[in-house]
Amino acid sequence: MLPAATKTKKCSTNPFKGYQDKVVAEREQIIVRYLASLRKTRAKFEYVTDLAKAVAEQVELAEGRPCSFTTLLRNKRYKALLLNFMAIRSRTDAVQVSDPAAQALIHTVELELGNVKRDNDRLRAYIADLEVRLSEHPALSSSTTQRSESADELSRLSNEKALACKALWLVLEHFKDLVSIDADRGSIIDLAASKRKNVIVEPEIARVFLDWVRANSKVGN
Repeated sequence: MLPAATKTKKCSTNPFKGYQDKVVAEREQIIVRYLASLRKTRAKFEYVTDLAKAVAEQVELAEGRPCSFTTLLRNKRYKALLLNFMAIRSRTDAVQVSDPAAQALIHTVELELGNVKRDNDRLRAYIADLEVRLSEHPALSSSTTQRSESADELSRLSNEKALACKALWLVLEHFKDLVSIDADRGSIIDLAASKRKNVIVEPEIARVFLDWVRANSKVGN
């Protein structure tokens, strides 16, 4: 007696495709942000493999798990980002990206980098405005007569200073990938710039704000 024929079913779709696409998209964003920060530095990479190694280290930090630079070079979308960076940094057309999907991705990346730059410019303008507000507070007289008359004014100015400081703190929290407080130098810095040129707010201007931060370490909690 012949054995009964068995039917085999082939799965036409990859059950993990959704997850894999999500991982790729999230990693692309990590790479985009890191390359955007590199554009503002003088970092140079002679070969794309050198750039891939630097990016892989950043991906490892962001994802909390190992990432091989060869993985980045094997993936067309990741490699397109790296090659585009190399081409722009060298200011030459020697590096060409012919894959249509990669070209579309590069266009999207350029738009996102433009948005990041505009956000950074808006942040700098907002910080400059806050600096002016903090520096315009008039000094209070020490005379007995004016002390009695300025009690309400002192309270108002104190409240306004606290609101201005909290506003700046919230801005720094929102743009924490771009700017940060350098406690050692007592200044506010641009994370994407080199250490010699990354100070946005000098110590003498940032002092009042940093004193407020230290006195209100739990602000926003």
